This record gives sequence, C-alpha cells and structure tokens, in this order.
Amino acid sequence: MSRRGVGWAVGLALLLALTAGCGARTELSTGGDAGTARPETCDGRDDDGDGRIDEGIAEQRCGVGACEAVAPGCVDGRVPACVPGPVQREVCGGGDQDCDGRVDEGLRFGPLSDPVVVSAPGVELGPFNQALVPTDAGLLSIFRVSFDGSRPTPNLLSVPLDENARPTRDRVAILERSVTNGPRAAAGPDGDIALAYCGRSGGEDVTFAALTDEQGRAPASDVVREGVDLACGASDPDVVWTGERYLVAWVDNRSTSAEGVDHSVQLDATDRALTSQRTAHLTAAPFEGDLGAPPRFGTNGDVTLLAWGVRSSEELTRSVLHLLALDPRGEPLGPRVSAGEAPPLPGADRADWGTMFIAPRRDGFRVFAEDRRSGGGGVLMLDVSRRGEPVRAARRLEGFEGRAPELQGAVGADGEVFLTTASGETAWLLRVDAEGSLVESLRVEGPEEGDIAWPIVATRGDRVYVSWTRLRRGVESTLRARVFGCLP
Repeated sequence: MSRRGVGWAVGLALLLALTAGCGARTELSTGGDAGTARPETCDGRDDDGDGRIDEGIAEQRCGVGACEAVAPGCVDGRVPACVPGPVQREVCGGGDQDCDGRVDEGLRFGPLSDPVVVSAPGVELGPFNQALVPTDAGLLSIFRVSFDGSRPTPNLLSVPLDENARPTRDRVAILERSVTNGPRAAAGPDGDIALAYCGRSGGEDVTFAALTDEQGRAPASDVVREGVDLACGASDPDVVWTGERYLVAWVDNRSTSAEGVDHSVQLDATDRALTSQRTAHLTAAPFEGDLGAPPRFGTNGDVTLLAWGVRSSEELTRSVLHLLALDPRGEPLGPRVSAGEAPPLPGADRADWGTMFIAPRRDGFRVFAEDRRSGGGGVLMLDVSRRGEPVRAARRLEGFEGRAPELQGAVGADGEVFLTTASGETAWLLRVDAEGSLVESLRVEGPEEGDIAWPIVATRGDRVYVSWTRLRRGVESTLRARVFGCLP
C-alpha cells in the first residue's frame, strides 16, 4: 500500500474510534444534558441528570381518619402499595375511627356519671359557684361563701377535682381577703391560674387580681388593679391570658353624678406577675357601663375580643353592645365598634344584652348572651370578625326559648360550644355546633326540691364538666358536678 493509502486508513480508523466513543457516552447517560433531562420518576434511573436516582419522590397518603397511612413514594425503582389502616369501632373523642369521614357519628351524648358533691354542706350561705378550670390532673373548682360585712373573713375557697369530677382534698381558702363578686379565672403560663374579682378593701369593694396554682393553694398576695376607677361592687371583673399578657376588665360603678348611675368600663394589661403595664378608660362618656352585661373576653389565636354592654346617658333603657379587638399586648387593633341592639322576641318591643360568653370560630368570634329583657328569654348570638366588627346581624339561638340567666360557656375539641343555664329547679347543658345551630339541650339535674343557681361548664379532652349549686330552703346548700361525654 502506498504511503497515501496508509494515511487514509489511519484517518478512517481514528474517525471510527471517535464515533464509537461518542456513541458509548450517549448510551451510558441517564439524564443527559439540559436538552434531554426529564422530571424524576420512580424507575431506578437518573431521569433529571443530576447524578442521583429516584430522589425527591413524594410520600403517598391513603385512607381517612384513623385509617390514614403513609408509604414511601419509591422503593428500589418501584412505587410500593399504600395500605390504609384497619377500620375500628367509632368511639367518642373527636376522631374518625371507622374512617368514613365523619367524627363521633352515631354516638349519643349524655352524662357519664351521677352528680358528685364537690363542697360538703356547711352552715354558711352559698356556695356561690364561680369558676371551673381544667388542669393537668383534672379541674379546679373555685367558689365563694357568704361573710359578715362588719367582720370580713376569707371566703374564697377551692377544691381540686380528678378527671371524674371527684374532690381530691377538702376545700381550703385561697385568699385572706374577702371577695364580694367573682372571681373569674383564666389559665396562664407555667400552671398559673389568674383570678380577677371584687375584694373588700376598707369600706370599699375594688378590683383585685391574684395568681394561684392548679391545686388552688393560696398566693403570696393579691394585687389591686391600676386604672381610672376601681369600684366594682355590682359586677364581676373578667380576666384572660393572651399569650403575652393578662388582661383584666371591669365596670366601675362608683356614683359621681347627680343621677347616681355613672358607670364606666376599665381595662388593665399586666405582665405575668400581674403588674400593670397599660391601663385604659374605654368609655367615651359617663353612664356607658351596663352592669347587666359586664365586660367579657374571648381569644382566637393572637386576637382577643372584648365585648361589653352599654346604656347611654341619653337613653338608659336602651341596651347595646360594644366590641373592641385587641392584640396580645392589649393594644386596640382598631376603634371600638357598636353592635347595636339585640333582636327581640316576636311581639316584644326590645331585648337586652346580658351575661356573655365569647367563643372562637373559624374566622373570628361568636358572642353568646342571655336576653335580660323582662318577658324575654333565650340566647342571643352575634358573629364578629377578627377585627372586632359584626359580620351579620345579631340573631337568636333557635330551639331554646327558656330563660338563660348567668349564661356560661366552654368550647369543645371539635369547635362545638357548650352553654349552661338554669331555670328554677332545673339546670340545662346546651350543645351548639360550629354553625350556630342547637344540637340538643340536656337536663343536668332536676327537677328536685330547691332551686339551681350558678351553673358553669368546662371542657377537658373529650369530656364536658358541669358544676352548679343546689339551693334548699331551710337547709344547707351544696356544690355539685357532673361529667358528660359520648355514650356508645
């Protein structure tokens, strides 16, 4: 072969070698360059060309309720099966054990125990039932007994209860000071429970606050509130923990006007030790505090709603409601808003806002209140936004037309609201769903000899606790409690 032929053969061999090499690289690529990369799928290959195989494949979820299961999105290049958990019998507790997308369906709600005596009979008048606070161990019952005003004595007592509402020790006095109204109680950080109340100070009843623990043991001392006016002898102050501060609100009823009805609403924001950080006088003019609808708090996340009744100096018979949204430090999120008058019963000329309970709802709050108007009755409801503005006209809770004095409430785990009220010899527990519809009304106790007074309610887990005072004429009254929940 000529030299030229040899050169041509060598060149051809080199070309074939280069072509073969390129072909080999193309065949071994599992992702290629940017032009050939594909989304990663579960196939044991590097589809997106980043040097990793089957990465970032999302987990699988299947089943509903208690049957929900999670499985890997890819194992060894294949998608494994996702197998839901076993279906179980539905039990009370806010879960979906039978995995049909419904919670606690088919279960009856009712008493899980007979009434339990919380306070042993005593010779003093009362006990005046005041607070029932859930704790890690059970609940703490707080109540007052009467005292001689000329010789004030400690009269605020506590009894811790177990999860079945049974006392775990005898009652003890929480305070050295005599309490004339209240207290209202709020669970705070580190197991503390804050109390706000009217206490006897010299010859006056003024607003105090104190801290106790989950056993209701006596605090080191109580703290008089700071504010424009502290007189509170005709209604009980309220207290709430916002996550940053305690807020205390009350109606001052000290008369300084010729008409003798000068009422105003006060707000005190404190630190965790109940030291005042900010005080405010919430009424723009005198005569605005309505002792029949004293200030009440409700919380929803980082917003607290304060609502209170108003009777203006121009029209003292006209009962309206004012609303104010507050941040965790007790600062207003906007101006106070008037919710107007309550809707009257058919044929009635008007309704009166009374004792309130404020529950959180999905996008704000729902205010429940008794209608205090003579000849009225039932429960009033008002939906409020997180900005403290009414989102619809006030309405009545349909299905319950009885009187609702001293209305109290608590919120269940699934958003249901439980309200307590009493009329004569009977106490009632009302279940209201998240849409504001009455689910049922249950008789707590009665009829029985003697009236029922001061029913209160608390929720703990899947249980509802109701406490009340049974008053018997001529004999000693008792404080009782009962547990409610789902029945199989």
